[in-house]
This record gives sequence, C-alpha cells and structure tokens, in this order.
Amino acid sequence: MIAMRYYKLFILSLLSVMFLTYSCKKDTNDTVENIQSAKDNAFASTMFDDVFKQVDDASKEMDENLMNTKLNKDSVILYGQNATITVKPLGNNFPKYINVDFGDTNTLCQDGRERRGEINYEISDWYRKTGCVINVTVQDYYVNDHKIEGLKTITNEGFTADSNRYYSVVVNNGQITKINGDIISWATNRVNEWVSGETTVFNPWDDEYLISGASNGTNANGNNFTITITDSLDVRVSCRWIRAGEIKIESGNNNPIYVDYGNGNCDADATATINGNSYNFVMN
Repeated sequence: MIAMRYYKLFILSLLSVMFLTYSCKKDTNDTVENIQSAKDNAFASTMFDDVFKQVDDASKEMDENLMNTKLNKDSVILYGQNATITVKPLGNNFPKYINVDFGDTNTLCQDGRERRGEINYEISDWYRKTGCVINVTVQDYYVNDHKIEGLKTITNEGFTADSNRYYSVVVNNGQITKINGDIISWATNRVNEWVSGETTVFNPWDDEYLISGASNGTNANGNNFTITITDSLDVRVSCRWIRAGEIKIESGNNNPIYVDYGNGNCDADATATINGNSYNFVMN
C-alpha cells in the first residue's frame, strides 16, 4: 500500500559520504549528531512502516474474505502468509477488532524479516472507504529482535483536489528498543498521497507517492531531534531512491542539515547543505 520504507534511504549516504566530507571541519560535532538523529529517525520510520504493512495486509485479507459475509458466529480466524488473523464481529458491523498474531517465537516471513508478538487494531469501516480510521497498538511485537511500542493512527482521508487518495499517519509515544539496548523515542505526523498506480492493483511497481509532514524524537544518544519535510518527497516503488523533495535535519542547537533529492529522476544523486555550503553526494 503506502511504500514508506523509502523514507529511510537518505541516511545511507549521510553515513557513508557526509561524515567523510565534514570530518576535518570545525562543525564535525554538529554533523555527527545530526547524522545520528537522521539514522535513528529513519530506523524508527522503517519499524513503524512495518507495522503499517502488517495492518495493510490484514485489512485487505479481511475485506476480501468478510465483505458481505454472513456467518453464524461472532468472529473468524483467517490465515495470512505468516500470521493468524482474528476478526470480530463479522458482517457489516463496525468497529471491528483485529488481532494479528505472529506467535511467541520468531517467524521468518516472506520479506526476509523475522517477527513475533501481536498487532491489535480497531478499524471503523471497510479499509478502502473514505473516513476509515485505524487505531493500532502492539503487544510484545518484535521485528528482527527490535522491540516496537507505541500507538499508530491511520486515517483514509479520501481524495485530494487532484483526485489522489491520501492517508494521514500519526504515531504517538513511539519507542524502538534495538538489539544492542539503544532506545529511540519517536513521533510523526505525515500525509501520504497516492499519486499514481492505485487503479493497477496487481502491479505495485507503478505506485508513486508524495510524502509530507514531520517527525521528532530522541536519538540513541539521548538528544532531541526534528526531521521536517520541507518539499514533498517523491517515492516510487520501482525506484530504490527518493526521486525528489527536501528534508531538514535538526538536533539540539546544532546547525541544521538540508538534504535535496533532486528533480524527479530515478538516480542516486543528492545534495546536502550545512552552514550555507552545499555538497553533492551519491546515495547507496
């Protein structure tokens, strides 16, 4: 559905290129701290996007199996690719309560990630219906042994003036506990606009999104940070890089870093600006 995993890609080049570029300059500490914040923000975004993907898959499974279904019981168990999905109540009654259970031990999923624990959510209407609100919580939920905690709310906002479907995505009290014990606190308020590919359901590769909004939190060093999308990020499933847009990275009183992803071409070229100085770099 919403391919938000692309939101994390900027940190790859920041780590591999920008640190080397700035390591001999007087603003090294500012840069290193901002890079840490960028890395931790991207990691948290990736983990909560994983939660969204599981909700997306379970909700599609629910719509496909239960729409207009009348059964003489209060709930039904569906068997997804890697988890057991329990839905109640049945029929056209809402809200519905869905439990996605990966079990108590790691399950190797088709995307190569290991998951365990449960995702629970309340959905107010059929998934594709405008106004549908999904409130998501997690219980002992791990992805590759990283623990995810917090509340995520996804709202189907309908269509923009350009007739593009869009969703608001809010995360509150998010926390990631990594395998090494590092803790990242995270919150976000974003809008994901689906600008291309919605009608070609069986061809996800032409899906394209514009992402706007901001996130904030505390990085693994205990320092606060804010990531603001200053120009909507253009992502496409068939392209491994962010194709266009700009973000602003701020951490504490350090000098902000601006990252510009270009003008829409599917390439690895980007530009970082700090203290008025711009540096071209190539994303991995």
